[in-house]
Amino acid sequence: MLGFSIVNVNQTFDFLEALEASGIPMFSDERDEKSPLVVVGGASAINPMPLGLFADIIIMGQGEEAIFRCTEVMAKGKREGKSKSEILEEIKIIDGVYVPSAVGENIDFAEIDYKEDKYPPGSIMVMDGKASIIISRSCPYECAFCRLSSSQHYQKKSYQQIMQHLSLLQAAGAKEVAIVSASASAWRSGDMNINDIIKATQELGMTPKSLADRPEQIGFGNQNSVVLAPETSPKLRKEVLNKSIKEKALREAVVKALTIGVNKFTFYGILGIKGETEEDLGYFNELAAFTLYQAELEGATPPTIEFNVMPLMPSPHTQLETFPMVSWDDFRAKIEKLNEAVPNQEQVKFYTHLSELDYYLEAILNRGTISEGRLCFDAYRHAKHHEVSYLQALKEVIVEKNININDYLQAREISQLPYKGIVQPTPKRKPRSQS
Repeated sequence: MLGFSIVNVNQTFDFLEALEASGIPMFSDERDEKSPLVVVGGASAINPMPLGLFADIIIMGQGEEAIFRCTEVMAKGKREGKSKSEILEEIKIIDGVYVPSAVGENIDFAEIDYKEDKYPPGSIMVMDGKASIIISRSCPYECAFCRLSSSQHYQKKSYQQIMQHLSLLQAAGAKEVAIVSASASAWRSGDMNINDIIKATQELGMTPKSLADRPEQIGFGNQNSVVLAPETSPKLRKEVLNKSIKEKALREAVVKALTIGVNKFTFYGILGIKGETEEDLGYFNELAAFTLYQAELEGATPPTIEFNVMPLMPSPHTQLETFPMVSWDDFRAKIEKLNEAVPNQEQVKFYTHLSELDYYLEAILNRGTISEGRLCFDAYRHAKHHEVSYLQALKEVIVEKNININDYLQAREISQLPYKGIVQPTPKRKPRSQS
């Protein structure tokens, strides 16, 4: 068995490169009984269709238990002398496992159950005095654009389990511990909250690092910079994104951050949301002006303010999966317009870390089929032959094949989404109690 985790769409090309370097046939239907089973998982496997050209097994959701069940079935099948196809027929019934070559019923996402305490909430590995601890998986807030809550149930470790892990990290020589969670402020265990984990880490002689992902977490631990995610205007935040951050709480968090000495703010934003108006765009500059004004009132040094913005990228299995995507030119024009209107260009800036080709690759793989898997393969071969980057090769192949990239950006009907009928979204339910 040969396994790969594809965390972001760019790693699709790394996967193809590693697959070729392994010496086995790259296409699953060209492998014989002597070839290992190729297993793929990770966040970018949420639409399994493009990867079905190369993978024998695709795991969606939290794969820790699913992969062990796959190996158990495979080992048992080998002992019994079963063929690869017979083994795959048995593997396909495992929760969260999609076998492209086998016809099966709709599947749910794989998950693990922290109540069984089978998996530690992070690695015991300590490098240069630094370590990490995962306190929860997924997120309980169910924002409409986020793939986490749609593909994974929210689960968390208890305070006792976390303390045990922190003690192991301390014994291993950790001096700094990153507290990892999709939403650390949501963690609760009885009367305990994230602040208690931070205090416990400090009492063990280690420095905690925790992202202030929501307004109520401002002030937990030592902070000179803060990251908050208003995403968009209060109207769109509530009516479209279903995000629970209240504007009053956000503004209070900014003031609180300034009073404790925060000198850098990073705000996450999403542009190109269906129904977005000039007033919605203007919200970001108004938020920047508010922050600078409050710093002046507090007598604080004017902070640096950055808006890290992204275009809306409707992920499979989310509430917005059928939404249209803004063109790249329109997205860049919005950033330019926002930068032109900032209240102080020396202290406020809007930017994106996304490239045009990254964006298009996301659209292609989120909404693609096996044909898009072939497109990625052709781009991979083109890159090798012409010695250009994978993304540049993708651009050239798209032109060569006369593909209209805007077709991938259009709104979709549910019936047009290729993964429907294969993967069932995770049903909503109350988080498991770990207190």
